[in-house]
Amino acid sequence: MKLKSHLEFLHKYIYAVISFFAILLFLIYPNVGLYDWDKEILYTDYIKSAIFDFRKVPAFWWNSYQLAGYPSVDQSALFIGNPETLLFSPLTPLLGFLKPVVYLKLVVFLHFICGFFGILALSKKMRWRANQLRIFTALFLLSPIIIQHIAIGYLPWLNLYLFPWLLFFLLSKNLLSRGIGPGIILALVLLQGGSHVFVWLTIFVIAYQLLHSLLTRKIKQLVSLPLAFLTTLLLAFARIYLSFQSFANFSQTFFLGYSLRGFFKWALLPPFFTPKTMDDIEFFIEEYIDGVPYWDGAVFWGFLLILALCLPIILIWVKRQKLSEENSGITSQIHAVAGSSLFLLIISFYRIYQTIITFLATILSLPALQGMEKYPFRFAIVAYYGFSFVIAYYWPQFLSFINNIFIKAKTLLGEKESLLVKLDQKFQIKRKALVVLCSLMICLFFLALCLEKPFLRALHNQISNAYHNDGAQWLMALMENADVIPIESYLNKADTLYGYIRNTILFSTLFLILLRSISGNLRAISNWLRKALDSLNKIRVHALECLIIIPLLLAFTMWLRVALADPQNSSSSLSLAPPHVIMADSGEPAKITGVTHSPLHLTFFATDKLVEEIILLPDISYEDIRFLEVSSHNAVLLNKNNRLGVKIKKAGLVSVIIKPNYYLYPITITVLSWLIIIPLFIKTLDQEK
Repeated sequence: MKLKSHLEFLHKYIYAVISFFAILLFLIYPNVGLYDWDKEILYTDYIKSAIFDFRKVPAFWWNSYQLAGYPSVDQSALFIGNPETLLFSPLTPLLGFLKPVVYLKLVVFLHFICGFFGILALSKKMRWRANQLRIFTALFLLSPIIIQHIAIGYLPWLNLYLFPWLLFFLLSKNLLSRGIGPGIILALVLLQGGSHVFVWLTIFVIAYQLLHSLLTRKIKQLVSLPLAFLTTLLLAFARIYLSFQSFANFSQTFFLGYSLRGFFKWALLPPFFTPKTMDDIEFFIEEYIDGVPYWDGAVFWGFLLILALCLPIILIWVKRQKLSEENSGITSQIHAVAGSSLFLLIISFYRIYQTIITFLATILSLPALQGMEKYPFRFAIVAYYGFSFVIAYYWPQFLSFINNIFIKAKTLLGEKESLLVKLDQKFQIKRKALVVLCSLMICLFFLALCLEKPFLRALHNQISNAYHNDGAQWLMALMENADVIPIESYLNKADTLYGYIRNTILFSTLFLILLRSISGNLRAISNWLRKALDSLNKIRVHALECLIIIPLLLAFTMWLRVALADPQNSSSSLSLAPPHVIMADSGEPAKITGVTHSPLHLTFFATDKLVEEIILLPDISYEDIRFLEVSSHNAVLLNKNNRLGVKIKKAGLVSVIIKPNYYLYPITITVLSWLIIIPLFIKTLDQEK
């Protein structure tokens, strides 16, 4: 009995078990990924040092030289306003007793667990069968998308594990749940540094709500949309307010979206990395196709893309067959998910998204809209997950459709058996003629092979003579543009034409041989085909799953290997250096003493010689002056060549602090919003049950 229950569990959750052990390996293996991992570790180390060592809010980073070159760091020294950190994550308290690297790995693992329970909750809401749950689990958890971006240090991508919960709330019948639920998810994404993921999911939510209201012809459904954004604004107010203070004028140069060639190549071909050592992995992941980088843009879809392309056929077939569907009342919602996913996929191509968002940013006078996502191809990520859900929902219909095809093919073969017998008899009569014709074609093909070199040599001589006005008149007439076309072009055309003729003979010969082989055996072949169709129909479920799972497993394994490329003890460690200070006029190092600093203040002693002099902090933008004030009142802050300058008015201890109102009020509003909204939302969920 226990064995049976274990087998049933594995049958239902086998792909979840596989992915669990893969992520567990990532958690316990003492290696990390490439590229931005150093940045994420330094971010986390600074948060840990500020909160648990200095006992301060990690508001300001006076010297971030270790991360120079990153746009989000160069834009502003206001660390609390950096939109891509895990500072406001509910998991931040774990840093009190964990090292930054261990903490980051644990965060990935916990989000994986959250994603799995989201799949279970979504499956229960949809009343899915075991095979639907199994397929969606595989498409979601075994997709290489998240582990691929974790491998290159894009840790905010782990917020994608919240996507099943986003769908869970969007598909709710209750207006409050449909509004507040997605708002909570979007707020969590923002608080955990997922500003890019927030943009994708926000567009998905807007597209879904609009499409759903159109399909149901109920405009009142749109009430949940402003409710969702109001919830997000309140719950993520600290992140939104502080980030806009630093990044309101931030914009970036757009990358190109996918070309059709690049998308289909990467979507259908799984990655296969074979470096001798992981030091050579860059050779495999630094390819570009039409301006799109492989390490970020190579979103592998596998067989899901084929199924998504076939989805319209399935929908038409389901409608014509008038099949009774479970949860037929939410069909419009499923179609809205499919339409939203298609929209996101479309704007991931070429410059479609750039055109739309530039227009909106101009109208709203908000350049930051353009800076939130400069890589249009990333929208295909959410499109993948949306189509995964839709395909899982229609999985029984896919299987029924394929079963119907096999049955009709078998029936057709049975109905045409008499015709096959008559055709077989005619072939029997012409059998000798086919043998003679096959023999002649084989001889002709070998003759073409043997004479190829001498014939082309002679033909090249004739072309060369005609090119120099010393050949056959008809051939010279064909070369009337010889003065602008090189002779090599004519020679290549002759070679190509001969190759076409030779290949035509070859394929004609193969066709005749095939025709000769089946003559007299059409009835037997028909019987064999019917048996083969029966066998294929019996294994169609397993065959389809293999077409989905095996490429996904390969891709997932390849990127998991990259995620474990570097020993974690070789990662950068935080150096909380004092700010770089120079004299504004001479550029020489400023001779100040008694420098102390923390995330909330900077103090130093200014001598009499420095009075009326300007000390420059060249690594800090003048724009950050709005967050600072001189609490000692013996100096003023000013703009010096767009850098932060401190003009000394009086000798003594100069104290520059972060204005408390800038961060205390937003954090207070955020905390109070969580304390008020979450209990109300839980009560709403209880009433819905």
